[in-house]
Amino acid sequence: MSEPVRVTMNPARGRRIAAVEHFFCRQRQEDPEWKFARGGIPAVDGIVVRILSDDGRQGHGYALALPLLSDTLAGLAEAVDAMASHVIGRDPLDLGPILADLERAFDGHRHARSAIDFALHELAAVLLGVPLHTLLGGAFVRRLPMSRIVPLKSPEAMAGDAAVLAAKGYRGLKVKLDGNAAADIARVAAVRARVGERIRLSVDANQAYSAKGAIMTMRQLAPHGVDLVEQPVRADDREGLKLVRESLDMLVEADEAVRSPRDVMELAALGAIDSVNMKVPEFGGLRATLQAARICETAGIACRIGATFGPRLIAAQSLNLAACFRTHAYPHEIAEFDHLLDDPYSGLEVEAGDLVVSDRAGSGVEFDATRLAAAE
Repeated sequence: MSEPVRVTMNPARGRRIAAVEHFFCRQRQEDPEWKFARGGIPAVDGIVVRILSDDGRQGHGYALALPLLSDTLAGLAEAVDAMASHVIGRDPLDLGPILADLERAFDGHRHARSAIDFALHELAAVLLGVPLHTLLGGAFVRRLPMSRIVPLKSPEAMAGDAAVLAAKGYRGLKVKLDGNAAADIARVAAVRARVGERIRLSVDANQAYSAKGAIMTMRQLAPHGVDLVEQPVRADDREGLKLVRESLDMLVEADEAVRSPRDVMELAALGAIDSVNMKVPEFGGLRATLQAARICETAGIACRIGATFGPRLIAAQSLNLAACFRTHAYPHEIAEFDHLLDDPYSGLEVEAGDLVVSDRAGSGVEFDATRLAAAE
């Protein structure tokens, strides 16, 4: 007679979410003159969201408060407070049902939902004692090369900034453009002359060009070794984006034009893009971004995690997500924390232009509340 099957309860089950809290977080820019086509960013404000289980475990998330790109501090805080009632009292391992409820109830608050999403995933991984990438399906790679942004300045100043980044070991740089063709060409030419041929260059117009203007300008940038242009036209100009792609040899990447897996699917079906630059907060969190990545993989389109300003927390969580992508055609942009001061998190550093995925439970970073308090 066979032995009876013994069923053991998962010790992580049975927990309940006890509280949802948020804290103000301000980080100064190392370069207060940092700007792009849509404006300057002298400092980075946001909120840290902390979700606690009834046994005292916690998971953190972050939301950027930048009216140019997201929401105000007050708007984020109000949205998170409203979302708390949909979260408190539930099993933190029921990620799918909780996040689906939040999406139905708060469809227009992607950045606040993303902070909750990050914190829930972090808490679940901590409760299970696994790295965040295990919770997302497992890491295909453990070391990922990063691309860094060269912000808008004069051509000479941008070339100097690019040289500093190249000296730190970054092998990919993204040069910001502002739609002034002559100035943009001079910027790229100066950067290329300074960093040499070994650095991979892309450009990002942040919607600054018309389709025909983009085509004419990008053709003049091609001899400088630019092999990718990001969001050259308005986000809503899908036909213009398609025309740019059909007219250029360089890769055409969508950024502001994609805010959901459906956007990715529609642009892929239209034949308008070669690549997608995915901002995790804009997609509403880790789950939706991973879904978008799988669509890209199925459609034969490249994808990467785009730059989001904030502390090492959001970078480490995004890195765990990127490690779960099957292909990596272009460097990710997860190292922008490296030019922000006053970071309340530690445990993630750039190594010769790369980031290494942690195997610690959660995302692998540690929180220092005293640094957060100092920032307030």
